[in-house]
Amino acid sequence: MIPELLSFRAPWLEEKLVKDRMASSCEEAARLFDEVKKYIFVCRADRTRQVPMFSRRIDEVWHQFVLFTEEYAAFGHRFFGEFVHHTANTAPRGELGARPEMTFDKYRAEYEALFGPISPAWRDELAVTPDTRLIRVKFGRPIFVRVEEGRADLVWSLEPPRVLLRIDAWAKDALQFIVDCDHFYVRELPGLDDPERVALCRPLVKGDFLRIAP
Repeated sequence: MIPELLSFRAPWLEEKLVKDRMASSCEEAARLFDEVKKYIFVCRADRTRQVPMFSRRIDEVWHQFVLFTEEYAAFGHRFFGEFVHHTANTAPRGELGARPEMTFDKYRAEYEALFGPISPAWRDELAVTPDTRLIRVKFGRPIFVRVEEGRADLVWSLEPPRVLLRIDAWAKDALQFIVDCDHFYVRELPGLDDPERVALCRPLVKGDFLRIAP
């Protein structure tokens, strides 16, 4: 079943992902779609645990697939014998059920037992480039930049305050830009060159302070 599942292509989905700039090419879109198929297979193979969606980017590809209603329903019945429901990663626990959550390490182990080494696509931060559009997450409490002793901190005003990122003070203008903007392109960050912009944003994407825009 796995070879047939992975050979299944959805050119209409790939074209939409490229058109909406969620993928840079149909080849990249196909690779992301492969990860959706693998994720669903792992979910269906282990019904004893709830499998979180560990990548917002892959989750968005899955969501776009669901929007092709007839094709998605046919896909589920063909490969899994029924309609495969897309459960939002942020659904309340009562909606997810009482099953324990699978950790990413366990997910990786099950994935690699079935498909080989896990794809780097599961690390959203690696997809960040100068042309990536990012969205700043709303944290509920103010975020601010603090400069001390030649270092610039991105601080979440909890009690006590939590430092989200600490870098050299010469990047403070870029940090302030992130605080001030709800969404932006990485290339817009002031005072840095492109590799520095990418290096600044990747840990913030990994930490879910910034998210790649669909």
